[in-house]
Amino acid sequence: MLPVILTMPLSKEHRNLIEQIYDLYYGTMMSVANQILKDQGLSEDAVAEAFVKISRHLDKFDDVSGHRTRGYIVKTVKTISYDLCKKINRRKEEPDDFLELTPDTNINILADLVNQESYDSLKDVIQSLPEHLKDVVFLYAGGYSHEEIGEALGISYANSKQRLSRARKIVKKMWAGEHNGE
Repeated sequence: MLPVILTMPLSKEHRNLIEQIYDLYYGTMMSVANQILKDQGLSEDAVAEAFVKISRHLDKFDDVSGHRTRGYIVKTVKTISYDLCKKINRRKEEPDDFLELTPDTNINILADLVNQESYDSLKDVIQSLPEHLKDVVFLYAGGYSHEEIGEALGISYANSKQRLSRARKIVKKMWAGEHNGE
């Protein structure tokens, strides 16, 4: 993978930074991606995409081996992996392209608009959750069990359930406040 990454148009300094990041974090990046995606090929894709994104922000790295750099790299891989999970789950839910769909004569456009606005509003509320709660919500919504979530995030089954419960309470409270004009 490193030779492919190094074919990107980078200065010599940035090329050296990418090599250092690869040497220090490739194993961690693959581990994080594998915990979420559970597929070697998809994990490699996520890590490659993360390297592309990281290469755009190399000037922000003060210390390649520092905690902030590691945190940024891990968060980048997590985000890309979760996005990839969502994409895959969406594809599974899409109807077959070859099926002929008959138009629904009972479509209520106003109801659809209200549902879309509610969905967008709820999505914003969930996005505002603390990272540790948001991770559990997205994985659970993606169809993962509490055992799988616990394994992916390095927490217990009970902790996964507790975090989801806390997230639900926060979302309900924020949702109620948003719809009551608070």
